[in-house]
Amino acid sequence: MRWVVKDRRMLCLDWGERSLRVLEVNLGRGRARVLRAVHVPLGPDVETRNPTAMGEFIRRALGEHRIRSRRAMVSVPRQDVLLNLLTLPRGSMDELTAMVHIQIGKELPFSKDQAVIDFAISRQDESNTVDVWVAAVRNEVVDHYRQVLRAAGLTLERIGLRPYANLTAVTGGQPAQGLSLLVDIGTTMTEIDVVRDGRLAFSRAASAPLPEEGLQGLEREARRLAMETLLVEVSRTIQAYRAMDPSSTIGNIVLSGTGGVDEDLAAAFHERFGAPAAVYTLPNNLRWSEQIAPAPFSAAIGLSLGSVGDYAQRFDFLHPKEPEAEQRAKAKKRPMIAAVAAMVFLGIGVVAYQPIRARNHTVTQIRGEIAELNTDKKEREELMDQLADVRVWQERSVAWIDQLKRLGDVFSKDSNKDLYITKMDGNERGQITLELVASNKLVTTNLVDRIREIRDENGNAVFTAVVGNTEINPRDDKYPIKDRIHLTIRTLAATAGG
Repeated sequence: MRWVVKDRRMLCLDWGERSLRVLEVNLGRGRARVLRAVHVPLGPDVETRNPTAMGEFIRRALGEHRIRSRRAMVSVPRQDVLLNLLTLPRGSMDELTAMVHIQIGKELPFSKDQAVIDFAISRQDESNTVDVWVAAVRNEVVDHYRQVLRAAGLTLERIGLRPYANLTAVTGGQPAQGLSLLVDIGTTMTEIDVVRDGRLAFSRAASAPLPEEGLQGLEREARRLAMETLLVEVSRTIQAYRAMDPSSTIGNIVLSGTGGVDEDLAAAFHERFGAPAAVYTLPNNLRWSEQIAPAPFSAAIGLSLGSVGDYAQRFDFLHPKEPEAEQRAKAKKRPMIAAVAAMVFLGIGVVAYQPIRARNHTVTQIRGEIAELNTDKKEREELMDQLADVRVWQERSVAWIDQLKRLGDVFSKDSNKDLYITKMDGNERGQITLELVASNKLVTTNLVDRIREIRDENGNAVFTAVVGNTEINPRDDKYPIKDRIHLTIRTLAATAGG
């Protein structure tokens, strides 16, 4: 669903265990102007997990600061989200949505019905694949934010993702180069994001509790110990990312959050990791006239800027991108209600001319029939959902028996000591992506040459084949090369193109 800005004034809310941050912004085309910025400490009697108590606190805070805007956005913190990066074949938004929901359903540790799933496109270039970040948030988390804002007397317009908000706050939604580290320091949780060329590459939340006053309120030794705990968690994050990208080098570090971010902390980061570190500063496309430091507001700032960008590149768990089958399932209830109402009104119209006794008898009969028809209502709805999913699966799924057999014949000629396939994906346009590991780079090149030599009964080439990005596989000495091969079945590609 595309979220359209009508009333330009919006509240961007962000809170943790110790404080509430409120931005009142005016949203324009690709830009945002901050009208008010308010940072309010939470009292010891405010329970953030109690939606009524938290909502009442927000209502009072807005009233005390005379903020009258009633439309609001919030973002879900990293620790409340399952986040996964998928590489998928290129396709339309509807096709990507269907592929995302099919794939993520296999990877979730709980039923897909128990969560709200949305995704944002991270990389989309001239290649045959796209990278998407997929996030799953439990239904009760989304319901919590609904209840909080309802108790606050606000209209909830969007629920974003905090790591993506911090990313947008730093880049301003503009292209960037190099490897950066974003560290959003809170008094209970710290979010650490690795950004490569302006795109989120890795994200992690770590528990590094600080006193209520943050680092700035600590004595020298206590501050040193607290900083060491924080630096260790950041170091673990960098090591986890380097397991996927061993040659990576951090180019710069940006510090934000409510945990007492200052130049001394930036100097400690620079000394530990050898990269320039600085406190968060505002992007060029945000107008900020407040006499208050922007570092605690980074997530709220990114939330506002993300709302004026491309909806395909942002998260919204209030209006998630859903497959067509799920949209149809949600729409089915409305015709059912209309049909039942029509039957009742028809019955009333017919018996209106009959004696009272006969009319009552007919009404009773109709009610009994409706009750009987609805005895298996749940089972019928579940069956229709399954049939809709099957139809979508049939439309999306493709099986190419003859072509796969020819492909299998090529692999059977290779001994297992040279390579093995780790993953295979395909789509209805005849595109296949093979992910494999090999003993050396020549193995994949030779395999592609043999695939190109495959011919059908008329002597025509069956596949086009190109080698994708080659990576080092540091975890396996026997198969140190990770490769991709992008195949296209010529006959299916011609049919799809026509």
